[in-house]
Amino acid sequence: MATPERTVIGYLGGREARAPHFDALAALFPPGVELDTEPLSLWRDPPADPVQGENAYVESAIERALAHEWGALALTGTPNEVLYPGALARIREAAGMPTTASLAASVAALHALGVGRTLLLTPFDAAMNRGVEALFAAAGIATVLPASGFGSIDEAGALGPDGVYAYTRDALAAAPDVEGICFQGARLDPVPLLDRLEGDLGKPVVASNTAMAWQLLSELGQRHHIERGGRLFREWPPLRS
Repeated sequence: MATPERTVIGYLGGREARAPHFDALAALFPPGVELDTEPLSLWRDPPADPVQGENAYVESAIERALAHEWGALALTGTPNEVLYPGALARIREAAGMPTTASLAASVAALHALGVGRTLLLTPFDAAMNRGVEALFAAAGIATVLPASGFGSIDEAGALGPDGVYAYTRDALAAAPDVEGICFQGARLDPVPLLDRLEGDLGKPVVASNTAMAWQLLSELGQRHHIERGGRLFREWPPLRS
């Protein structure tokens, strides 16, 4: 486990151990907080039996989490949450450390910021987005998706910062009644743009990667004031029960 002077958050999931979006996230962390990553993703070729798939995911996640000196665990990969909705609670119980997942943390952040209706931006296809929307709805968050989406996750990842900014601006213009913006899926990475987006568009912006860090550090009793991480990192609102 991490010492009080050093907190290591394990980000477990995705296809790559150190994707560029993790570098952007790590650059925001305050002194004493470190990011460690390890890939784990079963959703591209899941077992036909969903129970078998969830069991395999849970067992792999627990095994990998306990093999590291992590103080908290972030389960990345929103599709894993959609496919295996019971996995988070099982992993949290077995891991013995603060644990969250990307969609669960986004919900917690939206609640903390007082957002009940959000523009939802993802790199996923229509079928996966339906599952994502259903989980948000179950948590009391209404979502609005853009009219145009992506044919693949890689297509979304190729946008770059200027493309992400333009995509967000145009999507918000078509959804003026939302209270905030939520990016679910790190391949559509807004982390380098959070302050710019909020300043220009006038809405709080939640990114799943920063939401997980905020939730886990809050559960560890830490509170920070971090510039360049959007309102969530700058104001550090308390978790709502």
